[in-house]
Amino acid sequence: HIPIQLGVHNSELTMSSIDSLFDDTNSFRVLGICGGIASGKSTIRAAFKEIGATVIDADKIGHAVYPFVYEKLADAFGEDVMEGSKADGGYTGVKRGALGPIVFGSKSEMQKLNDIMWPEIRIRIQQSLKERKNEGTTSMVVVEAAVLFEAGWEDLFDHIIVSAVDRDIAKIRLTERNKISEQDAVTRIDAQANNESRIAKADFVIWNNGTVEDLTKEVVKVHTAIQKMN
Repeated sequence: HIPIQLGVHNSELTMSSIDSLFDDTNSFRVLGICGGIASGKSTIRAAFKEIGATVIDADKIGHAVYPFVYEKLADAFGEDVMEGSKADGGYTGVKRGALGPIVFGSKSEMQKLNDIMWPEIRIRIQQSLKERKNEGTTSMVVVEAAVLFEAGWEDLFDHIIVSAVDRDIAKIRLTERNKISEQDAVTRIDAQANNESRIAKADFVIWNNGTVEDLTKEVVKVHTAIQKMN
């Protein structure tokens, strides 16, 4: 399918042209946001919150999952990556300084970590979505999940929004934000999927090559379009 693209690369798409695409009906919608590093995912999530959507941050859920998988992490990577020990009453944390080099230095080790973490994160996202729907207090929930496609979570969402940014702009933002070299920024960008592969699976694409104000305007357009969908 062809996604609807908004932002710098498709500025001719106006509110009136969006209005003509959809019928005026509202229902409970679940949106997933993903995109590359420094593409503005969190800013998009915040903008949706500002205009009334309920938001969920999958990354925060991921951090909260760690205590529930201490045993699995120790079995997979050894006790050297853990705080505490099984013999002394159990594990109390993860030594990220020890685990990081292991998983970032090997695709197979990273996959091992993902195989432990992603199912647990998915369960909690599903639980949270069910709670929000049962509460009946919101018509739209927006989940920021950077690894949405990699983890195979597409089925959780009614619509998927990809946040896209030109590579050179991402490099500049990353070096400034993370205080890293240009080469380190390029390495991190190239380690991820590219814009084209994500866009091919998206329902909406928001190009974030401009200002926060520009981005917020595009979010409003997407919000309006989705509210009008059958």
